[in-house]
Amino acid sequence: MEDLADSSPHTAERPKSWRTWAIVAVAAIILAGLGYVFLPSLIGARQAQAQPGQGQQARNYHDPDSQEMSVNTVQPHRKTLQRTLEQPGSIRPWAQAEMYAKVSGYLKRIARETTTPELMPDKEQQPVPMLPPISSLTPLARIAGVLGVRSVPPWQGPLKDIGSAVKAGEILVELDVPELVQDVTQKGSLLQQSEAELIQARTNLALYEAAVTLQSKQLIRIKDLAARRTVTDELVDEKQAELTVAQSRLANARADIVVKEARVHVARDEVERARILANYTQIRAPFDGVITFRGVDEGDFVQNASSGQSRPLLSIIDIHKVKVVLQVPEREAIYIQPESEAEMRLDTREHWTIKGKVARVSPSLDTQSRTRQVEIDLDNADGKLLPGMYGEVTVILQKIENAQAIPATAVYSRRGENFIIQVIDGVAERQRVRIRYDDGKELEVVKLIENREAPLDGTEELIVSNKGEIAVGQRVRCSRLAAR
Repeated sequence: MEDLADSSPHTAERPKSWRTWAIVAVAAIILAGLGYVFLPSLIGARQAQAQPGQGQQARNYHDPDSQEMSVNTVQPHRKTLQRTLEQPGSIRPWAQAEMYAKVSGYLKRIARETTTPELMPDKEQQPVPMLPPISSLTPLARIAGVLGVRSVPPWQGPLKDIGSAVKAGEILVELDVPELVQDVTQKGSLLQQSEAELIQARTNLALYEAAVTLQSKQLIRIKDLAARRTVTDELVDEKQAELTVAQSRLANARADIVVKEARVHVARDEVERARILANYTQIRAPFDGVITFRGVDEGDFVQNASSGQSRPLLSIIDIHKVKVVLQVPEREAIYIQPESEAEMRLDTREHWTIKGKVARVSPSLDTQSRTRQVEIDLDNADGKLLPGMYGEVTVILQKIENAQAIPATAVYSRRGENFIIQVIDGVAERQRVRIRYDDGKELEVVKLIENREAPLDGTEELIVSNKGEIAVGQRVRCSRLAAR
């Protein structure tokens, strides 16, 4: 019994001691976790309060222990300043023409891709194959032969159409206008008649000149006889009258020559005019190019362009070179000049950039859009640039080599003048300047000293912060920023 009584207290204390140690272990683990999470933040905050960071130093407040103000400064740095313009532009052909008919008539022929092959000088011409006899032709072919319709020779290719190349002066369309051909013949006959009348008038002139010469000699002889009293004075008067008549006829013949010559000139002009009108039946290519549109076929009736009912027969473009057309806003229009460098980036291919130069600049602004038209010429020998393509164009408006560049924050304006604040021996000094280049980010300026321009030498310390809080002559402490 005593053994049981002595052992019971020890047995009750064991569970209690185990629970206590468990609670202490859990609390230690929780405290360690909280210390792991929050201790670095508390240490960082304490260090931040003890040592201000660079961002706090950049704030330019007065140092409580000193009269100096902390400011940020920069120095000019040499670089190439370049002002550019980015503007969308479209490609247009070098030349474009729509072909219309000057005269009305039926379309007789359209040019074909190939013509009759030329024979070599050292080769004999192959005989043209004879048509088969009429008895061996089909009924449709017989009807076509009676009507005069002939099949296309085997050497002729398809008609000129979209995409066909043409040469300058090449006959593309030929109209059938027989009345114009007849008019040329008629005018030619009238010219021959006028020339024949001129020849006859010149022959009459020669006869009248001979008659005047004869009458003059006879009058001299008669006057000599009358002086000798061989003939009467009445005969002298008759010869004098005959000479006067002959001279009048000679004058009329000479005037008739002038009239006949004028008629010949008129007749020649009429023939030339008739030939010109007849030549309008043949529509020729104005330049080397490519057909982009064909709106007629052989056999169509084509109206005269002056009638108001005409339609374009063909459209031709020349794309051996192309031009990019820009509409430059008024703000940048004063800077753009011919020969300015430019490049165009096309969206049709990745990294496809083409360089060129400004070729033409409009001397005025459009009154509606207030833009200035600019054209850039691009070579297109390979034909990859197609009219209608669209892309982004960059034009160099202004370029200054080896300039002393400063940030735009280094200059401020006051009462219509521009100034910089320069640090000299730790003291802030204001200096009037003139801006030569300004792209909104960087500037090039020159000092104005007694109205004389003096360039920056690159050693100036220019304040770019707190310019409104700095008084002239105030001492400052500089913190130089790196140049961009």
